[in-house]
Parts: sequence; C-alpha cells; structure tokens
Amino acid sequence: MFQQKRELQRTVKKIKDILARKSGEADEVEELIMVDMIQRLGLEHYFCKYIHAILERHYLKCCALEEGGGDDLHKVALRFRLLRQEGYNVSAGEFILS
Repeated sequence: MFQQKRELQRTVKKIKDILARKSGEADEVEELIMVDMIQRLGLEHYFCKYIHAILERHYLKCCALEEGGGDDLHKVALRFRLLRQEGYNVSAGEFILS
C-alpha cells in the first residue's frame, strides 16, 4: 500500500512538471487533451491549480476576447465541453469555426 502511494506521488509530480512546462506553449490541443485525460482518470483534485489556469487562459483567449473557436473541430469541441463542465459561462455561438 505504501509503495503504491509513493508511486502515485511520483506520477503526480511528473504530470505537474509536464503541465508547468507546457503552460503557454503553442499546442493548445495537447493541453486540453491532458486536462481531459486527468479528469477522466479522476485525478483532477491533484491538479486543480493547473487545470484552472489552463481553462482560464482558454476562456480568455476564445470567449472574453472574442477570437472565436478556431479552425480545428476537435479543439473547439473539447474546449467548449471542458469550459462548460467547469462552470464557465460560454454559449455555443461563441465557438463558431473560423
């Protein structure tokens, strides 16, 4: 049991390092996919700060600044679902493909 807990702590630290390094990089889809996978694994409570920062940045970029959703359907759909799921007030009209 103790060994599993230590392994989990090491894995969480590695993922936090990856999220910190990727923060602000150009590949937004990869960032959103990581948030989605963390949530699907049920580990979001370990990464609340990182997830909030990532989603806040995506919300400001596409919704508050009215830049639109982009041209990648996967990115647009994933961003929309993650933001709505976390309680951001976004409407489907703001996610029109460019």
